[in-house]
Amino acid sequence: MSEMASWFQMRAGDFSLAKGVAFLTDDDVIAWHEQHGIGRGDISWNNFVGHSGLMQVFNLPNRYTHHEGFVNMPDIIKKTILDGKMDKLFANAGNLDEATPEFIPMMRRLANLYPNVRYQLAHNPYKNYKGGPLTNLNQMKVGIRSKFKGSTIGELLRHPLCGEDSMLLALKECKDFMDEYSDCHHYHNMLDHDNVTPKVLRAIMQNGPYAEVRDKAKRLLAHYKPRTIGTEKEVKKALKNLKVKVVKRGKAKVRVLA
Repeated sequence: MSEMASWFQMRAGDFSLAKGVAFLTDDDVIAWHEQHGIGRGDISWNNFVGHSGLMQVFNLPNRYTHHEGFVNMPDIIKKTILDGKMDKLFANAGNLDEATPEFIPMMRRLANLYPNVRYQLAHNPYKNYKGGPLTNLNQMKVGIRSKFKGSTIGELLRHPLCGEDSMLLALKECKDFMDEYSDCHHYHNMLDHDNVTPKVLRAIMQNGPYAEVRDKAKRLLAHYKPRTIGTEKEVKKALKNLKVKVVKRGKAKVRVLA
């Protein structure tokens, strides 16, 4: 399943690329096809939603961490989507049933044109969202209740606002998800999180699938120091007035906030 959005977080100096975010817009995909003598009507958009399409269009090596999904999506991508510059890519994504409330109006608009959007909108738990605080914990509850299969749960665990309640809920209700990978990276994401608490560490010590995970939790608990947890207001940024700058290096476009 190719997820909206899919991106690479670039670092200054990487293949002479500027620091910023590499992701595709509809125009990028169209331009690449035209350069290869392929008309717009022959584009298989679903093949360009994910990272393979991004690497193909921008001629990038598969050496970067694959970031995807609606949670932790950089504001620069969120703004580009909401500005209508990624409609076709968005409409062909496989995780629209996990789209967060700010994208619902856009989905209603695109549902008239794309059956995929119409179908996933019908299954999106936020389709009748009326507003109010959408905390990390509430999103975690919605994701678990709705049996999200995309990156949402994992990204919520990595989010700066993920707190003790969200972590404990995931440990209790998402055992199969937590144990899905042999490298136990979901557990390590919790253990390395600034907001991990003694209660979470003890829960991992009791339920961690491998000795290395349990031992790491034990070491962290022995040297635990509380940290300050940020607030929703501190973390959220206004999208309306953001300005996007495009830096081109070779075939790749890296987008940064100007």
